[in-house]
Amino acid sequence: MTRGGQFFVSPGGQFRVSLDIGPKLYVDLCDEAWRAIEIEGRGWRVVAEPPVFLVRARGMLALPEPERGGQISELKALLNLSREDDFKLIVGWLLSAFRPTGPYPLLALTGEAGSAKSTAAKTLRKLIDPNASALRSAPKDERDLFIAASNAACLIYDNLSSIPPWLSDALCRVATGGGFATRALHTDSEEALFEVSRPICLTSVGDVIARSDLADRAIFVALGPIADNDRVPDEVFAQRLDLATPRVLAALLDGLAHGLAEKESRAPSRLPRLASFIAWTAACEGAFWEGGAIQEAFHRNTMEAVDSVLEGDAVLVSLLALLEQCGGVWRGQCMALLERLAVFAPDGARRERSWPKNPQTLSSRLTLAAPALRKKGIRIERTRDAAARTIAILSERQ
Repeated sequence: MTRGGQFFVSPGGQFRVSLDIGPKLYVDLCDEAWRAIEIEGRGWRVVAEPPVFLVRARGMLALPEPERGGQISELKALLNLSREDDFKLIVGWLLSAFRPTGPYPLLALTGEAGSAKSTAAKTLRKLIDPNASALRSAPKDERDLFIAASNAACLIYDNLSSIPPWLSDALCRVATGGGFATRALHTDSEEALFEVSRPICLTSVGDVIARSDLADRAIFVALGPIADNDRVPDEVFAQRLDLATPRVLAALLDGLAHGLAEKESRAPSRLPRLASFIAWTAACEGAFWEGGAIQEAFHRNTMEAVDSVLEGDAVLVSLLALLEQCGGVWRGQCMALLERLAVFAPDGARRERSWPKNPQTLSSRLTLAAPALRKKGIRIERTRDAAARTIAILSERQ
């Protein structure tokens, strides 16, 4: 194998980041000299001949050359953020993206038109995986999604208006780590197999994540409006970005080195679904903040996301209304629950395709929503005897 062209593919190779025994992280600068950044607990340095195989795909661009002495706060000036929690979570997402294996949290950027969502997404990608096609439209099918994930270290889908159920499920698999198989082109029996786990960022005007399983894997950041007198021309912002990113990248590398030094001694007090994300950022955050800063911000963000999911699901809105009338407790068969929920359904909800038409569909919806409901103090219990299956909805706050 030679390094004379765009591609250098080796069995077991990784895009951008690879883990060596030690442990050490190697980040491909993707420059013509094939240099990489070596990161370990004692610090980081640029090396001319990294001892790992890294993969380059078409469209990958060079990372900025890191400049020592940068502060992570310099990134905040490039993003239209109004809350410190949001900034901590974005830094955590970036630190997580440098891990060579998932699972990774999904970052959802929302805000009205003109709130610089796309600019923020491109800024973040420039720090971890610059690409000639940085922002993409939503994939047409699972095949497109997994092919894109197999050719990049990060995925950014811009200006989404909705997320259909198939895409929500597929994004869960890519963020957590999953596979996709399809018939190989020009063959009758051979399969093309894709096994990937990638950081994902989505931008949208409104909240497009409606299913609780994807919301459980997501970080939600809302960008505020920008006054006309605060805007700058694109070329001015590009100059600021080019000046700041080498220093911000160096600050992130400092955080990664701190994480490698501390990861064996740092033990978070609680681990939510994205346990690997919390454990890794807990080790890294000491380079920037007091211990537990990102974990606490993530917990507050998760509770806000739960409220958004519950408010956006007509079935769950109806369920909460039923519980309020019943004093926080309801027991019976699933068919009876479906009939009772219909009484509390918002106007027009029962005519929508998403409204469950039979007890089996309702039962599946409740199973899907169970994690979000538990966070609000509502649990679902199922029992079965010779006569029938019974479901109980119980609010711990009653």
